[in-house]
Amino acid sequence: MEKHEKQFVVLTVGRNRKRKIFFEEILYCRADNTYTTFHIPGPKSITVSRSLGEIECELNATCFFRISR
Repeated sequence: MEKHEKQFVVLTVGRNRKRKIFFEEILYCRADNTYTTFHIPGPKSITVSRSLGEIECELNATCFFRISR
């Protein structure tokens, strides 16, 4: 990965709280209409109120790919 490429995504979690998630933390993402759940190591997952299509453009294409439409 080149140095200038972004290695994380910043998500708004809850009210006015932001969370930086590094790409290597993300196991997989699951879409449910306008919500996306990020599954990361540990007991908790992170759900945001953005569609996977919106978030997809922020994810690195060399690390992630869609397995369904």
